[in-house]
Amino acid sequence: MQTLRNKTMAIVIITVLAVSAGASVFEISVTAHTPPWIFTTHAFISAAPNPVGVGQQTLIFVWQDYTIQGNQIDNTIRFRNYQLTITKPDGTNETRTWPVVTDTTASAYTAFTPETAGDYILTFNFPGQIYDYGTQYPAYAAYNNDTYTASSATMVLTVQQDPVPKLSETPLPTEYWARPINGANHDWEAISSNWLGGASVSDIWQKSGDGPRSAHIMWTKPIEYGGMTGGNIKQIDLENQTGLTYYTGFSYNTRFGNPMIVAGVLYYQIPNGESG
Repeated sequence: MQTLRNKTMAIVIITVLAVSAGASVFEISVTAHTPPWIFTTHAFISAAPNPVGVGQQTLIFVWQDYTIQGNQIDNTIRFRNYQLTITKPDGTNETRTWPVVTDTTASAYTAFTPETAGDYILTFNFPGQIYDYGTQYPAYAAYNNDTYTASSATMVLTVQQDPVPKLSETPLPTEYWARPINGANHDWEAISSNWLGGASVSDIWQKSGDGPRSAHIMWTKPIEYGGMTGGNIKQIDLENQTGLTYYTGFSYNTRFGNPMIVAGVLYYQIPNGESG
């Protein structure tokens, strides 16, 4: 028994020492790296469409293979000082800059409309950056003074005199169609609005849209019984009652009072029963 106690005590001591050592390593790791780390970045650039016609708009995208450590939507840790140089066919330059790259993916874009035909040289430069957010965000202090190296990328944008034809849109349907509607069918917005009209939906509807103007049935589903019961009912002290109909409680509990259509799906409250 004494030997077992000694072994157990030894295991406990070793475990405590291991945890303490790990804690010490962790405490050291949250301070800046020694020596600082170096992240070698690679820049990329693209334009779409390319080629493009004179007077047509193209979008120029720039990005890196790295995102800066610790960047989140709700903080300000970002790459800085992206620069795009557009060298026109006549040799003149136009510069676009991003003092702060707001997108957390480390990408940025700008629209460009060329005025003359020819080859345009697009050059993206990232000047490099030293990580300096450690004091502002202590959780990322380990990266303080780390370096992201400078990088650049170049491409040619070809501009022709004639406009580049756009992709044709999917025409409106001429027969039965169903949701979901393909996101590329842009013109179908004219027939796909969530539309019921007026106060029947407590003003929760897409006011800028239109419903289909053709005769159509969107939904068919019985939600409660109604109409004639058939036969007759004899009540005490009363004559036989004929021509009776179901009483649904509609006098006190209206039906279909606040429906909504969301993405082509109809939502409504089921009828309220009177059985308690």
